[in-house]
Amino acid sequence: MLLRFCSLTLLALCGAQAEIPRPAPQLFDPIILATATDNVQDLLGLSALYKSTGGENTWYHNSGWMSDDPDCTWFGVGCNRFRSVDSLRLNRNRLKGTLPTHIGLMTSIATHSFLRYNSITGTLPTQIGLMTAMTTGIFLQSNALSRLPT
Repeated sequence: MLLRFCSLTLLALCGAQAEIPRPAPQLFDPIILATATDNVQDLLGLSALYKSTGGENTWYHNSGWMSDDPDCTWFGVGCNRFRSVDSLRLNRNRLKGTLPTHIGLMTSIATHSFLRYNSITGTLPTQIGLMTAMTTGIFLQSNALSRLPT
């Protein structure tokens, strides 16, 4: 069964009759993710980053995050002309916790992404290797990462 997903801002284009709530990332399995659009994958990656790094409780700036506003308008999120997330700029924003494995779902990240001067801990997830469009890198200086993935 092929499932069709749309962001709340694209419901009219998708022909949906009612609002579709954004599900929690833990409710998705790999089969559903394989049929999702890039936009839904971006939302899952951003949601997981927000939750795993204390977005609601510790971030200095979290305007727009986890709201019905388009993800491209959320603080620190940059998008390309196709409205896919292509960069993150969250320096000195008090991110505290681990980078989630779902970060690899944001496969359109291509340009400089800055997560410097936060309190990110743990191991860099191997799923970061799924970001195949990346040309410049993710800058993680001055965090507390324990080791690189093996």
